[in-house]
Amino acid sequence: MLNAIKFLIDSKSVIKEVSASVANEESKISSSLEEKEKPVFKKPLNIVSEHSGETASFECEIESSSPLSVQWMKNNEKISSSDRLKVSSIGKKHTLTVKNINAEDASLYTIVATNEAGSVSSSATLSVKPGDSRPCTPGGTLLPHAPVFKIKLKDTELIEDSTVRFELLVRGMPHPTIEL
Repeated sequence: MLNAIKFLIDSKSVIKEVSASVANEESKISSSLEEKEKPVFKKPLNIVSEHSGETASFECEIESSSPLSVQWMKNNEKISSSDRLKVSSIGKKHTLTVKNINAEDASLYTIVATNEAGSVSSSATLSVKPGDSRPCTPGGTLLPHAPVFKIKLKDTELIEDSTVRFELLVRGMPHPTIEL
């Protein structure tokens, strides 16, 4: 006598479950078809490059058809919130913020998203550039200095009737005024 048969079919992160029950000579077949999908990264992690002493943030967006848990990792070792590391999840957006970065923070960062159908991950590196080049006193107070373009304008070709956005970063002490 056969009490239950269960089939699991895994195809492209979809699991379909079909159950059949047979008792005595009567055949009762009940099937429940439930699709369970692994989480999907709508916005994966991007490479981050910041200067030593600044704050770096990794952000991603994850969609899931069922409750989701996330785990952040640095070089494949689990990490959690601390004074310098802040892990936050608001809706579909998941963020890891590293404050006051230094050379030891330059690593591979990964977020693993898990639900009942399985796990997926996204990884990106953090590059830490040498410290800030702005002149300062031994106590860390910024000294007056001429404006410096940290991000410069670049030549851009456009298709007619399209729009463009230019971004630049200028540092100086006192803070420079920019006129367009």
